Parts: sequence; C-alpha cells; structure tokens
Amino acid sequence: MVYSDDGGFWDRESGLFCQGFRSLGQDSKLVALGNPGLATKAPVHLGSLEDLMDPGFWRKLNPTGVVFYSWAVPKYEPIARAIKESGAKLVLKLDSDGVKSPRVSFWLQLVRAIYSSRDIKKPLPTLYGIAHTILLRLFPSLHDEKMIRHLEHADVIGIECPVAQARLRRLLRGYGREDLARRVEVIPHPVTADAVQDPAIPRERCIIAVGRWSSWQKDAPMLIRVLAATLAAYPAYSAELYGSGGDILQRLIRDLPAEICGRVKIGGSVDHSALIGHFQRSRILFMPSRFEGFPNTASEAVCCGCSVVGPAQLSALVYLGGKSSGTLAPYRTFPHLRDALEAEICEWEAGHRDPAAISRSFLPELSLRSVIEKTLRVSGKTPGAPVPSR
Repeated sequence: MVYSDDGGFWDRESGLFCQGFRSLGQDSKLVALGNPGLATKAPVHLGSLEDLMDPGFWRKLNPTGVVFYSWAVPKYEPIARAIKESGAKLVLKLDSDGVKSPRVSFWLQLVRAIYSSRDIKKPLPTLYGIAHTILLRLFPSLHDEKMIRHLEHADVIGIECPVAQARLRRLLRGYGREDLARRVEVIPHPVTADAVQDPAIPRERCIIAVGRWSSWQKDAPMLIRVLAATLAAYPAYSAELYGSGGDILQRLIRDLPAEICGRVKIGGSVDHSALIGHFQRSRILFMPSRFEGFPNTASEAVCCGCSVVGPAQLSALVYLGGKSSGTLAPYRTFPHLRDALEAEICEWEAGHRDPAAISRSFLPELSLRSVIEKTLRVSGKTPGAPVPSR
C-alpha cells in the first residue's frame, strides 16, 4: 500500500510500531512505499519498491533494527535481504494465523485459497483453489522453500498469538529448520492508547461486528443469519455493523421481520476513534470470518472490555477469547456459531463477564508500550529515554 497521511497508517501496525519506538527513545521512522518527494510532517521515509530492495537505500538510513511487515511473502524476500545486508537487525512480522502452507493444514489452506480467489474474482475460483493448494502441497519449491529463504534473513520472526506460533514452528521443524523455529516469537499487533475500558461509558446489550462486508472472507450472509436468529431469541439485544459493504448488508436484512430489522444498525465505515467508542459500550464482538490473521478490531475490542465470539479455527480468537473473554464455536457452521453467540450472551446475563477484567487481562500484552518493549527485548535491545512521538 502506498503511503498517505490519511491512509490509516498511524492507527495500526507499522505506524504504531514507529510511534512506540519513538516514545521509548528510539529515533524511529516509518519506511513505506511512496514518492520520495511527498511532503509530510510525519517521521516517514518513502521509496519505490526498487529502492527498498537496494541495500544502499537502507545503509543511508543507517538503522540499527527494522520491523518489516512482510508476511513472509516470497516476492518481498529481496527487501529482507537488503535490510540484512545493510547491517541492521531484522524483525519480520507475519500478521498470520500460522497457516502459511497446506503442510500446516490442508483444509484451512484450501478454504483460504478458494475464498481469496472469489474475492479477487478469479475465474473458476473453487477449481483454482483446489489446484493451487494441491500444487503447493506436492511441490514445496513453489512456495515453502522460497518462504523459508525469506525467513532466514530474520533475527526474530514475529507472529501474533500462541497457536499461530505453534503452527509455524511445526511447519519449520517439518523442514528440519529448528534454527528458524527457535526464532519465532509471539509479538502481537499493538493497540492504540485509547483502546481501554472506560468505566464512565455504560455497557449496552449490543453485539458489534466490523469488516469489509463485500469480502467472501468476512461472510456477511453468515453474519446476518446468525444475528437474526440470536436477536429473535434475545429481544433486549441489538446489533451494530460497521465497515464497508453496507449495501450488501442492507440487501441481506431487508427480508427480516421489521422488529428484528429495527434492532440492526448498519453504520458504514467510521474513523478509528469512533470505533473505539463503540467497542467501549458494546458487550460482544462477533466475527464469523472464514479466516483471519490477527485482526486489529478483535484485539482492540478486548482491550476495551468486549468479549469475542467466532469460530475456533481462528487462532487469534483462541487467544483473545481465552481469558473469560469469549466463546468459540467448534465448527464454523450456522448452528455452532449461533450456539456460541447465545452462550456468550448467557455468560453476560449471568454476571460472568467483567469488562474491566477483560481489559486488564489483555492490556499488559497488547498495549503499545508492552509490544514495543517485548520487541526490543527479544531483538536484544533495551529502551532509552523518551522522545516526542508524532
């Protein structure tokens, strides 16, 4: 993605890392794709893809360390190599559930391939997904070996939750790469400073969902089907849906009974601070996705005191729902997701969910300061004196 000041770069992932390092005394800059002549007041250094693949580009910046969101994608291996050749320490961030190969889970990889193909409108997406997954399983040279060459450049391989870490380590050990498996550390995406429980905001009987609802990955039809059944059973509850694709959601709810339709708000895309406010007053984040890496919305939600509901195949939810903070469906089907959502409502109604306790459970692991300090620690660096952040 090409950098822009209004592109959301500073509310998540690499932009947050940059701010966090600066707050702990590191002279940090965000390096991103873009026109090097683009004027900006932010601590940004822009370059072309060719620039980023040039060790000389990095030597001029003279970094002691780089956190690179590369997802371990083989085509970005030249960038990782250039960073290492410049003499910098390299932390690769994967933003992954650990299913980086059909050798981790053939079924999960197959589902992902099919639905990703649908999202990008490939012809015959099911056939393409099946063929693609089989080829990757039979011929490691097509992807896995290239990915491993990419990972070899890393001093630290950062993945976002424990199940994802275990999956990736299992894959690497299967290739006889215990050396790389030992470099895999759990480093979540950090959350912004405003993602906290606010006791002054009343907690409402509200289920919230956030996504790109035009995407097959997010599964808007499943979302509406489960919500319709749940809201019919629990008339005191409402639902609020945010993100792009509101027209699709409108079409999906138009045939629902008016009484249920009136308790579903389709809010469209909202800015980050507004979304945090919605998390602070809602009870449950519902995520019916077919697959996810480590979704920022879910980590922000628990830090704000929401609990989470979704399928157990999502490794992020196994982690985020595991501290009296959610209920997982054993299978990603309508009956099981409905059961999980209704069970979570019952936990709230019985007084078994404490928003302040949920927030306290995750902030020591997901707050910006905590994530930055862990990144510095595992990469062998120590924090210095604070400097102003953006």
